[in-house]
This record gives sequence, C-alpha cells and structure tokens, in this order.
Amino acid sequence: MLAITLRLVIIKKGFDIESGQNEVLNQDNAFNLNDIELPQDSKKETWSEWCRRISQSDTFAYTANGFAAWMINEGIKRFYLQERPNGADNKAWPSGHAGWGAMLMGLAMMLTEDKKLSICGKSLTISKDGVFAVGLVDALATMVGRVIAKKHWVGDVLSGAALTSYLSTITGNLLAHCKGKSSQDNSPYTKEMVVQTIGLLSALVSNPMVGSVPLTVALEVMTQVSEWYSKGTVYGNKVKSLSDLPGAILKGGLLANLPNYKDMTKK
Repeated sequence: MLAITLRLVIIKKGFDIESGQNEVLNQDNAFNLNDIELPQDSKKETWSEWCRRISQSDTFAYTANGFAAWMINEGIKRFYLQERPNGADNKAWPSGHAGWGAMLMGLAMMLTEDKKLSICGKSLTISKDGVFAVGLVDALATMVGRVIAKKHWVGDVLSGAALTSYLSTITGNLLAHCKGKSSQDNSPYTKEMVVQTIGLLSALVSNPMVGSVPLTVALEVMTQVSEWYSKGTVYGNKVKSLSDLPGAILKGGLLANLPNYKDMTKK
C-alpha cells in the first residue's frame, strides 16, 4: 500500500464558563503535525520464499511423506492384486495398516535433531532415539495384529512397514539438506540398519517376489542417494564424488551390516 501523508494543524480552544466567552489561543500555541507517515505493510512473501519456508517445515514433511506412502501403497495394491489370507479381497500386498503403524518410526527418521518443548513452564526434550523405539514397537504390534487377524501375510506387513520407513528416511535426508544441517553427522547408524533389515526381510518373505525385490532395491538406492546428497555419506561412510556413488552403494549393500565394515571407499 502507498503511504498516506497527513498534514494537520490543530488549534486548541478554551472556553471560559463564567464569562461564557470563547478564548482562541494564539498561533504560537498551535499544535502542528507535519508529514506524518503511516507504517507500511510488511513485505509480502514471494513464491520462492514460501517454497523455501515450507520445504523446511517438519509438519509439512511429515504430512507429505504420509500422503506419498499411502498413495504408493494403494497403487501397488491395485497393480499386484495379492489375495488376503482370509480371501476377503485381493489387496493384501503391501499392508497399508503396517505402513501407517510405521509412521511414528518414520517420524524419528525425519527429525533432524532432538525436539525441546516447553509445557507448563517445564522443559521437555523429545529424543529421536526414543521416538524411534516407541515407533518400532508400535509398528511390530500392528504387523503382528494384522497377521493374527488373517488380513495379511507376513511379507505384506513387512513390505508395508519397509515402504513407509524408506520414504521417511529419504524425506528426513532431504529435510536436513533444506535446513542446512551439517554433513558431519557421527550419530550411530542403528536406525538405518533397522530399516534396511525390514526391507531385506520383506524382499525375501513376500509372495510377489517379482515385485518386492525391485521395490526394495529401488527404495534402498534412493535412500542412499538422498543420504549422499544430504550428508555426503553412503551407509554412513564418506563418499567424495558422484563417480564413486554407484560403487559405494553396491559395496555398501553387501557389506553394510558386517562387523568389520569400516570405510569401503578407501582403496
């Protein structure tokens, strides 16, 4: 908005009650307000600034990740048409409930740091590891419940949980990059190894092997590419250049879980 400039001259007048006469103050007592400029509206947020702010939002990342996982899950269901154990329909693989059950575990993969909250004047710290542990228990309970209820095969629930976990890891890496977090992250690789283990089991146990293996491999590769893009590492180990990335992913996929795994990029 354009600033509005006001020029006011206020002349104070007094009134003598006893004499009933008006008394006009002289010009020296006039109160002048010259060139008063109203405050301008704050600068409007541009499209690029809005996109940058949204890309750094934990809430947006969590919501978008859940929606993407649900869409991919439903798309796969309608393509492979795996029959349920109870014969109710042919939408067994992968399990959507197991995917939603793994969302809390996925949240821990997206947190770039421990969260500090203030509740009733008291400080509360939400640990990434604590959220992951609770989420893992929730995911396992959901998976077991769906199998016992004969809604899914074991491979179905493993694939559903793996899909959400992998996507959450990818989203977490991209979110960390958008927030400009340091690539010098020396935190344990335990959570990533749990996700990789669930993915490996889903590929080995799922009935539609022709679908589960390519899906797991694709998600694993995408996860490592996002990790390298965000932190400059693959399977927790430094990879300096893009040309070294394919070899690092291939070697890491075979060696990442071995006790003697150190730095596969060293020659």
